[in-house]
Amino acid sequence: MDMELTQFAFRIFLIFIPGIIVFKIVGQLTNHKEFKLHQIVIDGILYGLGSYFIYFSLLTRSLYLCPEVTLFKDLKTNQSDLDLMEIFIVAIISIPLGYVISVVINKKWLHRLAQKFDVSKKFADVDVWSYVMNSDLDPWIVVRSVKDDLMFEGWIAAFPDTNEDNGIFMRNVIVYKNSTGRKLYHTPGIYLSRDRDDLIVDFPKMQLLKQGGQENG
Repeated sequence: MDMELTQFAFRIFLIFIPGIIVFKIVGQLTNHKEFKLHQIVIDGILYGLGSYFIYFSLLTRSLYLCPEVTLFKDLKTNQSDLDLMEIFIVAIISIPLGYVISVVINKKWLHRLAQKFDVSKKFADVDVWSYVMNSDLDPWIVVRSVKDDLMFEGWIAAFPDTNEDNGIFMRNVIVYKNSTGRKLYHTPGIYLSRDRDDLIVDFPKMQLLKQGGQENG
């Protein structure tokens, strides 16, 4: 019995390799919170089924290159031989699928569509920090460090996607004393590593909205 379960688990793993590939691509190319185990399992299965659906629609029904999809037959019995060529083809299909899904997530098409039809006002970013930094704002910002009494004015070049990293990289920066506004020095680039609770970020060139609105995370 244990041997049969082990064989079944191995067959499940082989068959859903395409889903694992899509999951890894999406995980690498998008910003997201840490995945929980059930999310990994569910997303892997859905991505795998999506890859097989494309395989079924394109190669079996449209181009008639493959007579059938053996996925469910392979899951039903441990006696049938796995179609390794089918798994390989679907794995190849899963690669562009992973890129397409990543584009949809990064372009925030799902959330923009929901906002357009007033379905939801939620934004796609993992937190407000990422939402602000990923917005189409002028990259010229002023960062104030209350604790150090310093003000940094310049172009934002890079920012962290997760809460584990508090670093901000800025270019063409002028550093002032925050309390007096006295200019201290100018530098072509600076890396700030500060607790976000100690930072105040101003957007001097941000245009005011004509109509007030509220967005939820």
